[in-house]
Amino acid sequence: MLRRNFFIFQTRDENFDIVVSRCLYGADISRPEQRPLCNSKPGDLVFIWNIDKRSLYGPFEVASRLFYDEEEVGWTKKWPYRVLIRPWGSTIFEISSRTMPNFISFLADKMITIKDISDIIMGRRFLLSLIYEEGISLLRFLLAKGDVASELLKKVCSDRYKPKDPFLAKNALKNYGTPPEYLIELYLLQQLEELELLVGSGISEVYNTLYGYAGRFLDILTVHRAEDGSILKISILELKKNPKEIGRGIEELAHYMFWASDKFPGVEKSRVFGMLITPLTQRTSEDEFKNLVEKYAEMYGLRVKNFSWVTYKLDGSSGKISFTRKS
Repeated sequence: MLRRNFFIFQTRDENFDIVVSRCLYGADISRPEQRPLCNSKPGDLVFIWNIDKRSLYGPFEVASRLFYDEEEVGWTKKWPYRVLIRPWGSTIFEISSRTMPNFISFLADKMITIKDISDIIMGRRFLLSLIYEEGISLLRFLLAKGDVASELLKKVCSDRYKPKDPFLAKNALKNYGTPPEYLIELYLLQQLEELELLVGSGISEVYNTLYGYAGRFLDILTVHRAEDGSILKISILELKKNPKEIGRGIEELAHYMFWASDKFPGVEKSRVFGMLITPLTQRTSEDEFKNLVEKYAEMYGLRVKNFSWVTYKLDGSSGKISFTRKS
């Protein structure tokens, strides 16, 4: 069973009351910095950051699957990809100016994907995926140090939004000959059995758009854990739809694999795997792939055999994607 995910959803003050009163959050998942919404599922925990007030609120939980809806709700933009949220429990807590010094110290000491407060207050990352351990740490900090947001509680879900049917990548892909990368990513996130065929069954955690090495967003990262919670292996999937980007894709994979071995507790490089995923039309030879892997594996102290290359082909009539291991 998948563990719950943790997210920080950001919003401007002019949209904040609508998010809270409608218990609704929206984004544009075609944009990389907003794509974490693709990986949200009911039961995942959410903290809401008000960019203008520089305050954090929560905990909330995701209360629906991702859906598409262009109905006007009063936001400054439409943001048609949406999820419902609700309070996790009966109390909402707030981190504001009173506890901000402690919060800044906490971010520097305990967080992994957030380097410091500037990663939040600048609004550069619209949604933030958090690694499980740092999500738990943030939840504990909020419950221990946060103030009760009494006035906010009066507004929460006061005008609850009605959910729509889930937005399924498999249906959306029927409209494409050459699908955009974000729909391939969403397809894998929604089709767990397909993802497990690539990385192995028994996935414990799935992340997307993790903010990692060199300020880049990796596409998908999965974690397999033993019964005692220790990590058995990590797999990183990097999607590239442009035939000219295979070299860049391998380089980024090596970056992310090194980053994961450094940031996830108790993980050795030998248990971090990287997979490049490209369209079937990819023209790069397997020899070229091997040469590039050897170059970057040596640079980062990684094992060549931990890299793999998988191609995909879309059946436009059914929306199904077939994956084939190439190397």
